[in-house]
Amino acid sequence: MVGWADMLGFLPYGEQFHRQRKVFQQALAKQSCVAFRPSQLSQTHMLLKKILQDSECYEEHLRRFSTAVIMEITYGHKVASDDDPYIDIAEGTNKIIVEAGHSLAIIDFFPWLRYLPSWFPGNWFGRLAKDSASFVENMRDMPFEQVRRQMAAGNASLSFTSMQIEELEQNGGLNPEDLQTLKVAASQMYAAGAETTWSTILIVIAALLTNPKAQRKAQNELDSVLGGKRLPEFEDRSSLPYLEAVIQETMRWHPTAPLGFPHSSTAEDIYRGMYIPKGTTVLANSIAMSMDDKVYNNPTEFRPERFLSPESEPPLVGIDFGWGRRICPGRHLADPSVWIVIASFLAVFEVVPIKDDKGQDIIPEFKWLSGISSHPAPFPCVIRPRSGDAVQLVARL
Repeated sequence: MVGWADMLGFLPYGEQFHRQRKVFQQALAKQSCVAFRPSQLSQTHMLLKKILQDSECYEEHLRRFSTAVIMEITYGHKVASDDDPYIDIAEGTNKIIVEAGHSLAIIDFFPWLRYLPSWFPGNWFGRLAKDSASFVENMRDMPFEQVRRQMAAGNASLSFTSMQIEELEQNGGLNPEDLQTLKVAASQMYAAGAETTWSTILIVIAALLTNPKAQRKAQNELDSVLGGKRLPEFEDRSSLPYLEAVIQETMRWHPTAPLGFPHSSTAEDIYRGMYIPKGTTVLANSIAMSMDDKVYNNPTEFRPERFLSPESEPPLVGIDFGWGRRICPGRHLADPSVWIVIASFLAVFEVVPIKDDKGQDIIPEFKWLSGISSHPAPFPCVIRPRSGDAVQLVARL
C-alpha cells in the first residue's frame, strides 16, 4: 500500500523477482563492490571530522554518513551539506519505514482492511499509506532521473545506477521494463541500505559503551597494526581478528532484525509436528537463535572471545543478512561500510559513560526501537579523541 509491493523483499518468487535478483547479483557481487570502497572510505573520513567537531550529535552524524554513502554508491550523488535535499528525502523515507512497520503491519495479517475507504472511521492506516505512496514514488524517480540527465550530458559519476544503465545500453538498449526494474532496485538500496547500516553501527557503539574491556582490547589491536600513525584501510581487515569478533558478537548480541524479514510459505509443510499451510507468514526468530544457551555459553553476555580460539563457538550464519534466495543482496556492500566505520572510530575515539554529580558512571538502559531494523533510541554518552595524535590524524583528512 505504501508503494513497495514491487520491491525484492516483498515480491513472490517469479519473473519479476528473478529480474531484480539478477541485477543485484551482477552489480553487488563481492568483487564488484570493491569499486565502491573509495566512496565508503571518503565518507567515513567525513564522519570522523563531523564527530570531532560535535560529538554530542553523533547519532545525527551517523545518519548523515549512512545516507551519504548509499547515495554516492547508488546514484553518484555526493552529499555536500546537511541541507542537501536528499537528506530530507532520507529522513522522510526513514519515517515511512518506521510508521509503516508499526502501523501497516496489521494489513499484512488482515489484507481485507486495504479495501476500506479512507473516510471510514479508524482507517488512519489507509490515509498513511496513501500519503506514503506518493513520497515513495518521488524517492524513486528524482535521483534516478538525475542520473539519466547526467549521463546524457556526459558528466555522470560512477554509481550502481550509471553502471547498470550503461550495461543495458551496451547489451541491446533500454526498454521500459528494464528501466523500471533498475529504478526499483536502486530505490531499495537507498531505502533499506541507509537505515540498516546506521542501526548496526549504533548497536556496535552501544555494545562498546557498556563493555569497556572489549573496547580497549579492540583499540589495542588497532594500535598494534596501525602504530597510531595512520587510519585503517580495508586491506587491514585480515590483521584485526578481534575487531572482526567484536562486530560478529554485536550482531549476535542484538541482531538488527530480531525477527528477520517476513516470509511466506510457498507450499504446505510440517515442521516438528506443526502443520504450516501454503501462504502462511513465517518469521525467523533470530533473537531466539542468538540467545540459545545450547549453542552459546552465557548468551546474554557480550564476549567477542567466543568467536576466537580456543572457544570458537559457531557463528550464527544468516542472522545479519538472512538465508537462501532471500539473503540480503547488499551484504557485500553493507559489511565493509560497517567495518571501516567501526575500525576508524575506534582508532581515534573512545566512547565512555557520562558521570553523575558524584562522578560515578551512568550506564544507560537502552530503549530499542524498530523500523526495517532494530536499534537503540538516542542514549547519553561521551565520545572523545583518544589522544592529541588522534586529533591530528582526523584534522589532516
